[in-house]
Amino acid sequence: MAVKRGGLLVRIALAVHGWPPEQVGGTELSTRALARALVAHGHEVLVIAGTLKFSHPPSVRREREQDPASGKSFSVVKIERSDPYFDHWQKHRAPHTSRVAVELMEEHKIEVLHVHHWVRLSTDLVRRAARAGIPSLVSLHDHYATCLLGWRVHPTEEAVCKRKFEPLACSLCAAAVPPRTPWLPPEEQAMRAATRMQAIAAELDAARCILVPSMAHAESLLFLGLPQHHLIVVPPLAPVGLTPRDPLPVPVGKEPLLVGAWGLSDDAKGVSLLKAAARRLKGRVHLVLAGRAAGESEPWIETHGAYAPEDLAEHPVTRVHVAAVASLALESHGLVASEGQALGLPLVLPLMDALAERFSDGEGVLFYEQGDEDDLTAVLDRLARERGLLEILGRRVHPEGDLFDQTVEHLQALYGRTLRDGAPDVPSEEWFEERMAQETMDAWDEALKAAPRSSLGLPDEEPKR
Repeated sequence: MAVKRGGLLVRIALAVHGWPPEQVGGTELSTRALARALVAHGHEVLVIAGTLKFSHPPSVRREREQDPASGKSFSVVKIERSDPYFDHWQKHRAPHTSRVAVELMEEHKIEVLHVHHWVRLSTDLVRRAARAGIPSLVSLHDHYATCLLGWRVHPTEEAVCKRKFEPLACSLCAAAVPPRTPWLPPEEQAMRAATRMQAIAAELDAARCILVPSMAHAESLLFLGLPQHHLIVVPPLAPVGLTPRDPLPVPVGKEPLLVGAWGLSDDAKGVSLLKAAARRLKGRVHLVLAGRAAGESEPWIETHGAYAPEDLAEHPVTRVHVAAVASLALESHGLVASEGQALGLPLVLPLMDALAERFSDGEGVLFYEQGDEDDLTAVLDRLARERGLLEILGRRVHPEGDLFDQTVEHLQALYGRTLRDGAPDVPSEEWFEERMAQETMDAWDEALKAAPRSSLGLPDEEPKR
């Protein structure tokens, strides 16, 4: 460990569920921005990432990634699992994965672990690292700690869920998302939901610092069932390189209002809501969508599918009059809103606590009731008809101050504090516990193979990997 002016140079591991370009959600992008910033400041960084790729037997894929600004590089190791449906909430603990993660940390002589997500990895990372003498921080980017599905969007009603975590009710809700597990009675599924919550609580107990992206997210987590902890607000790092540009001319005559929406990774991001509003406006609005879940183009709706984040500034989805967010989830901060603001675009946002904490209605932003198709349609229609309002909002867009460097400095101080505190004393597991956890996973996989696909809620033919 070396000393630099203003603090320590630390060997840091960042654990996250996915990595660009395969996964480009807010958590993955902000974690990559953090890794780049840390190596630029002289720290050594190891990224331990989950992946959607399947490997039999399980394997690791090692890469080097370079920070384009400083030219410095860091290691990215992706752990490829061999078990099916490793995203499923009942597979929250994967003993082999956490064992490999700690072996990688020991190989790289890691001094501090920063967990950004457990999914596709394992809900014993913090405790296993502590037993190896490595202290940890945890960032709670979403509602994984209080929702089996992570987003707090009811899967059949497509509405925000604000019920406190309750094992039986939550496991029944999560069963709507395939694959279902009909070989487990409801009581057993509830028990597994409670066990998952206990595992996350134990991880948080063993963490030296717990970080959240906003005060609203902290309050929401605690209200919805997170065990009481001191939560530190640290906003996520938005990718750098986005700057305000000259706005498009205000549409005249019958020219449509151009509305862009990106980051559409899944249905919870409100794709159907945006499309429904555009259809109702019958050409007064031209909607431009980008993301894996954008779907097919149709009259008045232009879709672009997945995109590279570094191309966003020149992408057609941002060559618009206004940016819209339609997420149905309880967002913790709002990366897309930050990107739109950085580009100087007026914003149409759902009224939720985390966004209301950062933005004011009328100050470059118009709010609508979250998930309300009528209200979203009315706001877009108003912008299409009141061309002067669009100009006023455009003049009132104020990109956030340069919080990037402040956030990096704050995180470096927290890493130093975590290193000084050292790893907590976490009792060793009984000799049989890891074996039992692995046997539970193996039994799950065998039961899945034996069950008719229709009973799992899956299509008759298995998709090719």
